[in-house]
Parts: sequence; C-alpha cells; structure tokens
Amino acid sequence: CMVWIVTWLAVTLLGLDLGLGVGVGFSLLTIVLRTQFPSSTLLGQVPDCEIYRDCKDNQVKEISGVKIFRLNMPLCYTNCDAFKTALHKRTGLDPVGVLARRRKAERARRKA
Repeated sequence: CMVWIVTWLAVTLLGLDLGLGVGVGFSLLTIVLRTQFPSSTLLGQVPDCEIYRDCKDNQVKEISGVKIFRLNMPLCYTNCDAFKTALHKRTGLDPVGVLARRRKAERARRKA
C-alpha cells in the first residue's frame, strides 16, 4: 500500500518519468528491508487441537522439549544471518556452547 501512495505522490509532484522512478526505487528499498529484517516467532500448540500459533498468545502452550521456530519470510542467502540470529535469540540455544560441551564430553569419554 505504501508503494502505491509514494508512487502516486511522486508522479503527482514530480511528473510521470521521475515519479515512476521514485516508485521503483522505493519498491526495491522495501524489498531489501523486508528481506534483511524478517519477523520470526516461536509457535506453541493450542490446547485440544492441532493448531499452532504464536507463543505470545495466552491460550497457547509450548510443547516441552520442542521449539517450533517460524521465519515469516522465504529463507535465502540475503537473510541467512538474520535467520541464525533470530533462531538463537528466540530459542535460547547457543550453538557454540553446545559444541564446546559436546567436545568436552567426547574428550572425557576418550580418557575413561
């Protein structure tokens, strides 16, 4: 909706050629911003049914031992870092710490 409004205002104020250029530029800017900053949620199960919703909802129960993470955007190379950051932040999982604990446990098993 914003792209249409910005394009209409730009065409009205600047003329057809420049206005359409501003509209295309604004459209590209919104696409880049949406792919770089995608929204994400943790899902929980609505009691007594097979529907999963955002955990911020009061009626939703999180399944113990399971985290369901949803990225509200297609995953591509431009937003993979944002995906990793959001996944670590939402789930509370630190992959570096998990790997360190796993290596330490393997070393302890080898010594024993």
